[in-house]
Amino acid sequence: MVLAAASQELEVEDNPASEDNFLPLQTLQYIALLQEHECCSEALALAYHSLGNYYRDRILGGDSSPQNLTIAIRAIEQVIAYLELDDNSQENQPLTEECARLISQLTQNLTQYAEESHSLPPISDLINDLGTFYWMLSRDRTQQHNAADPVSCLERSIALYLEGLNRTDADSAPQTRVRLNKNLGIASADLARYQDKTENLQQAVAAYQQALLDLDPAAEPQQYAAAQNNLATAYWNLAQDGQPIVYLKSAIAAYTQALCCYSPDREPLNYAGVQNNLGTACWNLAQHEPSELLLVRAIDAYREALKYRTRELVPAAAAATYNNLGTAYWHLGNQFQQKQARTESLQQAITAYEAALDIAGQLDRTQLTFDTWAARNNLGLAHYQLATDQDFATNKAAQTSHLEAALHHQLQVCAEWGQHLNDKGLTYGDKLNLQAPPNSQAADSRQTALSYIVKTIRAFYSECGLQGQNLALSKVPGDLLPEILRRL
Repeated sequence: MVLAAASQELEVEDNPASEDNFLPLQTLQYIALLQEHECCSEALALAYHSLGNYYRDRILGGDSSPQNLTIAIRAIEQVIAYLELDDNSQENQPLTEECARLISQLTQNLTQYAEESHSLPPISDLINDLGTFYWMLSRDRTQQHNAADPVSCLERSIALYLEGLNRTDADSAPQTRVRLNKNLGIASADLARYQDKTENLQQAVAAYQQALLDLDPAAEPQQYAAAQNNLATAYWNLAQDGQPIVYLKSAIAAYTQALCCYSPDREPLNYAGVQNNLGTACWNLAQHEPSELLLVRAIDAYREALKYRTRELVPAAAAATYNNLGTAYWHLGNQFQQKQARTESLQQAITAYEAALDIAGQLDRTQLTFDTWAARNNLGLAHYQLATDQDFATNKAAQTSHLEAALHHQLQVCAEWGQHLNDKGLTYGDKLNLQAPPNSQAADSRQTALSYIVKTIRAFYSECGLQGQNLALSKVPGDLLPEILRRL
């Protein structure tokens, strides 16, 4: 594989990386000579480690191609194999003069990679690196015909992290255990997306908890915060499948711990991300244990996140957080019995939804992480609720304004549905695969919008009489009018 990779790059004219390929090729020559002269296992382990370091640095430099990962994996596997062979060998063969010369050349003539390889790292560190390369391979999205199976790679990665932990002892550096446990948690959480969700997430939780036992938040605040954030996310995912109250409370506690160590000045986006996640966990818990305090806490977290998740810096993330903020305000408004507080919350929801949709309108839909059709329906619903609130009964101008805004957004959802069909080269009567999530979301949002349109037109008639109903119907596009009239 090394020869194939080097040959491919050397064939490219004026490729600045071509000269670098002489290093792995030269290392291969040393390995062949070491094997020919039956040199000791440690010497071969050093040579393979030098080769693995070369490809590790290419990967860390951004070139994490499946080919580079596979070569790095094979090299580290050989290092471990030769070290274990050396440990199990009953004979301590004397070093021949030729072997000594080859080893000297290997450690002196292969630049910094050989210098790094003068001494081999502990076996647990090698196993950790090997597990990480398998984990990275599981995330390959190149769609090659011979692409690695992500499940197999993740299972191998997890097995290696567990093996590495079994090889640590009381004398091992705490950082080694931390690294292995954190990586075990990440790989387990990834595997949960493919199979045995609850079991793998629980393994992730246990791994993160073990990592946190070895971390000092005062000495390593960033690592501690990252581990707490990962732990909270694992709890949040567990809450989606069972015992939501227990797991969401655990997630909130872990996110809160993470925020104690993240500095908004040093890591504003990480800090904002955790605040957004905390808000979502609080909002989610409020759906199971209705609480004004939880919704207020969610709103405070989203507002804090938006100080750093700005539309100029990270527009897609800012739009998602504004959408979350709008939803939290909407639910808060529907909990209040006091009319003024309810009205103020619904107005805040409208402002947040408008900001989310304004930012989203400047982005490609593929960049977004929330359903803009649902957000627009929610925006229309907030206007409808304000319009039908008894407080507006004496203010016909404000009432009509909110009803017109509600109808505008509901009709806009239907128009975007039509555009969704046009983008696919279909008409409304054509068969659409509703199993595909984007199509299913669009169809559901359209049906919701149609039911809201009917309610809004009836509200126009109820609040503004026949003149109001005619005004509403005049705004409905001709192709949509027959369907609305049938529902009316």
